[in-house]
Amino acid sequence: MSEMPQVRHPLEFLEGHHDRQRLICVALETLAQEPTSKTAPETARMILAYFERELPLHIADEEKDLFPLIRERCDEDDGFDEIVAMLEEEHDSDMDLHSRLVPALKLLADQTGLETIDVFARDAISFATLQRRHLAWENGAVLPLARQCLSQEDLDGMAKSMTARRQGA
Repeated sequence: MSEMPQVRHPLEFLEGHHDRQRLICVALETLAQEPTSKTAPETARMILAYFERELPLHIADEEKDLFPLIRERCDEDDGFDEIVAMLEEEHDSDMDLHSRLVPALKLLADQTGLETIDVFARDAISFATLQRRHLAWENGAVLPLARQCLSQEDLDGMAKSMTARRQGA
C-alpha cells in the first residue's frame, strides 16, 4: 500500500497547487491549438488526471477550509467577503467548463478525435483564462490575508483536514 499524502504546510501546499494550475493552463492552450498533434493524447490524459482528482480536492480545500477560516478571522474591512463570493462563483464556472471539457479530453486521450474542435478550443481557452485571473486573486489577496490572520492552530487544523480529504479520495 502506498503512503498517504501528508499536508504539513497548507498555504504553501495551495501555492504549489496554483503553480500546477498554471502548467495545466499552458497544456490546455497548447492542446486547443494542436488537438491532433502526436503529443495530444498524452497531454489530454495529464489534464484529465488533474481535472478528475486534483481540481475537486483543491476547490474543497479552499471552500471547506481556507475561505471559512479567513472569514472567521479577518476584519470586516478587509473586503474578504466580496473576494470570496467572486472566487466561489468562479469555482462554479470552472466546474461548468470542467464538465464540458472532460468528455472532449477523454476523446483526445483515446485518440478518438473530436467532432467539435472549435468548441473544445473555446472552452479550453476560456478555462485557462479564468484560471489565471482566479490565481491572481488567490495569490495576490487571499493567501496574503490568510498569512496575516490565521493562527498556527488554524493552519494545523487545515493541514489535518486537507490530508484527510486526500486519504479519503
